[in-house]
Amino acid sequence: MLTELARHLPGASEGLGRIAKQLVNALMRDNGNYTPEYGRAFGEALREAACAATTVKSGANVAVKMLDWSGENHHLGRAHAAVRLVDELSRTPLSPGKRLLVWGHSHGGNVAALATRLLAGEPEEIEAFFSAARCYFRRLWFTESELSLWPKVEQMLRDAARPAIPYRINVATFGTPLRYGWCEAATGRIVHFVNHRAVPGLPEHRTAAPRSVADIINAVGGDYVQQLGIAGSNVAPPFWMLRAWLADLRLHRLLQPHDVNWRNLWERICEGVRTAEAGRSLLVDYGPPSDGIEQHLAGHAVYTRLAWLPFHMQLTAQQLSETAAD
Repeated sequence: MLTELARHLPGASEGLGRIAKQLVNALMRDNGNYTPEYGRAFGEALREAACAATTVKSGANVAVKMLDWSGENHHLGRAHAAVRLVDELSRTPLSPGKRLLVWGHSHGGNVAALATRLLAGEPEEIEAFFSAARCYFRRLWFTESELSLWPKVEQMLRDAARPAIPYRINVATFGTPLRYGWCEAATGRIVHFVNHRAVPGLPEHRTAAPRSVADIINAVGGDYVQQLGIAGSNVAPPFWMLRAWLADLRLHRLLQPHDVNWRNLWERICEGVRTAEAGRSLLVDYGPPSDGIEQHLAGHAVYTRLAWLPFHMQLTAQQLSETAAD
């Protein structure tokens, strides 16, 4: 509710967004949630590494910026975040040839996937995307709002005279459910982290469906949210938000044109595919959780915990530095 109000009330959007994030931080801490402390620790570690490198001058500034989004489990919520991400990338002052890393947890990875499709999509794909959501973002009042960002980004992506993003974008995702395809023409390297515990008798890139509630409570197979949150598990906007509901339906037809819905969801969950088609998937056994499900979130919370940040940074750096031929 706070998110929806913020989008339509320009004067209160910043304050409402701050309140919403503070509530999440207070309730979740670093369990499946990026905190300000996480961002500061990330930046400090990067600056220390940059200063230690012989090719970088002392005091080099490696900036880390947090881009909070609603986390809504539907196409429109992720599409809105992707539009915001594209706008943010277009305003990031990096010179051509430099690299930027997008680091996203859960459906934040799918936000990045949508952003790559916007950045490198064909004109007809850009037109289809914005046409599907136009009933939601079109201007009905003579005031500016967060939704005004949509036509701005649409115009930028239609401008064929210059590339929208002049630098290289690498991506690291953590526990991202398999949803959208990636446009690799818009990215450098992509690495996916998945909390996974091998199942005897199955290929290592697959997992079994949970056999009981106890399996989920104890995260027996690793990250069950990554497994259960695949295409077809959306929670649509409430019907009384008619414009949002209609835009989400149209985006569903565009982004998931095949027969993907809740009726065949369990069948696809049982397939247990862990790995994305684009990039490199790293299946990591983080071990059994030592706390309750309200904290480990069925194996989905481990990625954002500060204790694992050095491991994730080191392995990501290793993967991004390897040659594409590997």
